[in-house]
Amino acid sequence: AARRALAALEERLYHDIGVELKGAQGALASVLMRRMREAAAEAEAVAWRVFVGHVSWLNDEQVAARATLEGREGEAWAQLLKAHAESLRRAKLAAGGRAH
Repeated sequence: AARRALAALEERLYHDIGVELKGAQGALASVLMRRMREAAAEAEAVAWRVFVGHVSWLNDEQVAARATLEGREGEAWAQLLKAHAESLRRAKLAAGGRAH
């Protein structure tokens, strides 16, 4: 009878250990899943910040390029106006008029 009681106690102990182990495995899986979701969310946030930074940099570069082009366009117009004024002056001189 003592052996049966001891065997029953041992069986109950193994069963309880198994239940505890399953509970610990479930808790560990839950923690791991939560950490994976947190890591994925953090990676997504970092990727978004990098993307926004690159878009901002591209916008800055686009603005700078546009300003450079507008500056060069302005310089080209100024050169064109100077050349036109000079050709008018020369035409006037060639026609015998006075240059101002």
